[in-house]
Amino acid sequence: MSITSTHEPTSLLLSKIESLKARTELLTGLNKIVSSKDNPNISDAQWYAINNQLNVVANKISRQLTYYSDKFLMDAQRGKAQYKLINALGEVELELSQAYFFYL
Repeated sequence: MSITSTHEPTSLLLSKIESLKARTELLTGLNKIVSSKDNPNISDAQWYAINNQLNVVANKISRQLTYYSDKFLMDAQRGKAQYKLINALGEVELELSQAYFFYL
């Protein structure tokens, strides 16, 4: 089955975008997952600085996802658009994973 032969791949890609958006939103609340009670060596001021950086990364990724999904929806009729979106989402996935790895 080719990627352009059904609507199922499109819905899978849109689900992937939604999943990445949800994981991006969780990135901004990382300090709640890794609380200062578990890491008494991290002060409130340090968490403030970490949270600012997490917000910057999350906003960048969120903008990328919006751009890619908007571009995909405009070009959805073109078969190559899906392949480009798959590649772009892979890059976003890697960047998001690196952000989680760095801050955990």
